[in-house]
Formats: sequence, structure tokens, C-alpha cells
Amino acid sequence: MIPINEYPVNLGGYSYQEEYKGFNLVVIFKKGEGACLYVIDSEKKETHKNTFPYRTKEEIFLYGRNYVDRHIQFIKEEQEKKAENNSIYYKKKCGDAANLAFLNTCYFHNVSEEKYDSMLGMFKYELENELKKIR
Repeated sequence: MIPINEYPVNLGGYSYQEEYKGFNLVVIFKKGEGACLYVIDSEKKETHKNTFPYRTKEEIFLYGRNYVDRHIQFIKEEQEKKAENNSIYYKKKCGDAANLAFLNTCYFHNVSEEKYDSMLGMFKYELENELKKIR
């Protein structure tokens, strides 16, 4: 809960607070302005602010809880997308490094062209099979 002397509770008016999944939901009713909803995360940063001229406290808290659920879902999706992009990047880097190692080995052992073509085909096949195992 946010102390009375901290933002946004110190803005004046009647304030109500609720904690939901690590977020503080603050609803402030001011005369002539209606109600404002502030969603504050655990690091005391304002993540969302919205004004509702004709809503009840319960409706505004419901809107705030729905916003927090969507926000958490968005963060999870972003983390999954980032992890997938990282895995694709590292798979490509591993494949490139393995290809370079294969080419260097063939060069230093003076492999003939006929043998090189057959070895390269087998190497790429095995490399792709191994990279599929990596998530």
C-alpha cells in the first residue's frame, strides 16, 4: 500500500487502494473531475493512468485488475518472444561455427574434392539433426 504522503495518494480527494498481483491500484475521486485510476508497479513506477467521469469504485477496480492481467500477459509474451529470438540467433551462430570448423579441417588435411562433397553433405545432414534437438 502507498502511504498517504506519497504520489498519487497525496493529490487530494477521496482515495482508495487495492493490491493486485504485486501492483497497487489507486482510485482517487475528486469533485468536478470524476475518478482517476493509477496503476503503480512494485518499483513505485506509474504504469497506467486513466480517468473515469461516471463509474463506481468497484467498476474502476475491476478495470484496473483487468489491465494488470493484460499487462502481465504482455510481459510474459515479450519474454517468450525474446527467448525464442535468442535461441534462433544462437542456433545460427553454432551452425556457422561448426561449418567454419569443418572447412578448416578439410583444408588442413588436404581432402580431395570428391571426398569433400560427400563429407560436406553428410556433415550438413548431421548438423541439422543436432540443431533440431536444441530448443
